[in-house]
Amino acid sequence: MGVSKIAIRSRERLALLRPRHEVLVVQTLLWADELRDPGDLAPSAPATDRELELAHLLTSPFHLVWGRVSVR
Repeated sequence: MGVSKIAIRSRERLALLRPRHEVLVVQTLLWADELRDPGDLAPSAPATDRELELAHLLTSPFHLVWGRVSVR
């Protein structure tokens, strides 16, 4: 595992480079000044059963199975 800086779209980003399932994965991280105070976030409202059904209906065409990994 390693921490590095990478450039994406002419912007320098902090990144974590780590092995996962026999490949190297680059995961971008946030700089300290990019973090927001959780108090700034609005409280989440619970989803109704109808909203969950609609979300499932809208996303079901995109459910795929790739080898051993199920992506939903």
